[in-house]
Amino acid sequence: MSKLTKELIDQFFVERFQSFESQLNGESKKPLHQQRKTAIKNFEELGFPHAKSEEYKYTNIAKAFSKSIELDTLNDQSITEIKDIEQYFITDLQAINLIFINGHLSTELSAINDLPDGLVIETMKSAQDKFSADIEKHFNTNEIEGSDNFSTLNTAFAQGGAFIKAEKSALIEKPIACYYFNDTQNGDVISQPRNLIIAEQNAQLTVIEDYISIGTNTSFTNAVTEIVM
Repeated sequence: MSKLTKELIDQFFVERFQSFESQLNGESKKPLHQQRKTAIKNFEELGFPHAKSEEYKYTNIAKAFSKSIELDTLNDQSITEIKDIEQYFITDLQAINLIFINGHLSTELSAINDLPDGLVIETMKSAQDKFSADIEKHFNTNEIEGSDNFSTLNTAFAQGGAFIKAEKSALIEKPIACYYFNDTQNGDVISQPRNLIIAEQNAQLTVIEDYISIGTNTSFTNAVTEIVM
């Protein structure tokens, strides 16, 4: 790709959304997708923050991208074996491990088949059907601390993150360890995990987040975790 400008990067994500949307099939009719469409429209109007924004006056977004991410050669391949990542787990931690690969919660690699009473863990995609009331009530309806157009972009692509719910008075003794792996072994990676964590009245749980890149290429992570208590 030729020299990246802010406008080119903004347009790249808008076009990427169009491709993402075309693969949603029936999911595009669900309420969450209306949030996505609003988000990408807002992103398209403003794009990434520029030097005129107070928080970014010393940060050149286009320069940061052009030095690190090859948008023409992004990698969609991913880790498929738990043995390839076990070495990165926190030593001697007895936890409910959630494994995210390139921004998507892997139900095959995560320990979610035998959860304690009162704890629900789903992908954001499956939660749209199983916990639609919670999604409609809480997803992107509360103010997100420090939000800007990065979080707006995350909302536009929200699909593969985790829905975590501790029901009323549930005491979840083991911590929930979220391991975010970017697999850059075969190319650069863009990952945008989006999680919604709900703790109902008197519920108790602990969440740990750890970010790991595997490989020698570059990754860009744009993560948002909403916590509702």
